[in-house]
Amino acid sequence: MTSIDEFELPKACVMRVIKAALPDNALINKEAKVVMTKSATIFINYLTATANDVTKSTNKKILSANDIFSALETLEFDEFSDKLKDALEGRLIKTFYKKKKKKKKKKKKKKEKKKEIEIKIKIEIKFEIRQFH
Repeated sequence: MTSIDEFELPKACVMRVIKAALPDNALINKEAKVVMTKSATIFINYLTATANDVTKSTNKKILSANDIFSALETLEFDEFSDKLKDALEGRLIKTFYKKKKKKKKKKKKKKEKKKEIEIKIKIEIKFEIRQFH
């Protein structure tokens, strides 16, 4: 049997989230840090297990964002769904534009390489013509 400690979230990540939620002048003692880290770990594990149950109940094999939203509702945390859906939508939009930009950059690079090859061919042709004269 594995211990929950094996799956503990990185303390630094949890602390960043905590500090972002608290006023700048707030202090957090060591016990509070430990309790928050353990609580976050337990919550994520519980949410994941519940989402996995949702996935299995719908005869799917891949856990999806919708399964997590259903799990939040099952656990009576559905008030978080709107914020999470907004965050997910924002992330999807950001990813879309990032991919689009990357594709555009790749296309531009390909065009530049094609132009470079054309220039090299023209230079070689001129060189060949000069050799014949």
